[in-house]
Amino acid sequence: MGRKRSSRPELVRLTPWVIGSGAVALCVAGLQLLGSRASLGAAAPAVAALGLGLAGAALWQWRQGRRRGAPRAPTAASRNRREFEARLAEAFQSQGYQIVPGGTGGPVDLVLRRDRGTFLVHSRQWQADKVGSEVLRELQAEVRSRAAAGGFVVCQGRFSREAQRFAAGSPLRLIDGAALQQWLGR
Repeated sequence: MGRKRSSRPELVRLTPWVIGSGAVALCVAGLQLLGSRASLGAAAPAVAALGLGLAGAALWQWRQGRRRGAPRAPTAASRNRREFEARLAEAFQSQGYQIVPGGTGGPVDLVLRRDRGTFLVHSRQWQADKVGSEVLRELQAEVRSRAAAGGFVVCQGRFSREAQRFAAGSPLRLIDGAALQQWLGR
């Protein structure tokens, strides 16, 4: 039930740079026209406007990145799913969980056991920028059907507010990008 990712955020992220590049092209064309007819002093306002435009675009991009959180650099774990799941299993083992062979399927990618309790892990949304509550609902239904003690939902991005509210009243634990980096960094 994955949602199709929109290209709009990418376009919005690139917008200031596209506008800045267009401004550079216009200024260069203007300087060539002015250069043949006037001295360099007449081009100073155009150069100043270009510099201000590029500085403004850079500042806007920096502020947008701070609001969303810095873009994640590809980690060794994000190269392929099998490698990611192997590193995730190692991280859970370092937390005292045992990996139970088999038992995966549906929304479950790993089955863990600790203190006589079974825990289910969903990590298929690991590359998602934002995970919503529908994934949590599916995993919670699976936790109930298997009489598991709880579950984990893992992603490199973050969880929607609705997903966070849903998890607060459930036996599910959310592991977002920041927590995941700490886990895998150990």
